[in-house]
Amino acid sequence: MATCAAIIGAELPPDGGPDSVNILPLLQGKEEVVRDTLVHHSGDGMFSLRRGDWKLIEALGSGGFSQPARIEPQPDGPSGQLYNLSEDLAEQNNRWIEEPQIVKDFSAALNGVIRSEQH
Repeated sequence: MATCAAIIGAELPPDGGPDSVNILPLLQGKEEVVRDTLVHHSGDGMFSLRRGDWKLIEALGSGGFSQPARIEPQPDGPSGQLYNLSEDLAEQNNRWIEEPQIVKDFSAALNGVIRSEQH
């Protein structure tokens, strides 16, 4: 939203697109990094956070149109999904159990974004 506004020279109202970032300078080759994280939200309400090579999804299932949309966690199994997209672009190897520190850090960052948007 902020990028479209910048392209047409419009100013967003203070509450317009609160999580939007103008990436026009990046598209014009003037900047390299605009933000270090990206939050996704599925049609079913499932959040995920992408940072660097990693993507954390807060629940199990697709969160959308493909089945199963939601999967209940199994005892001693993962309660969410974590993928290293540089090694696993198809998201086939869930690393949730093997990488507890990344899960902890990403979950905290995602919850911080969600809380900030509720105010």
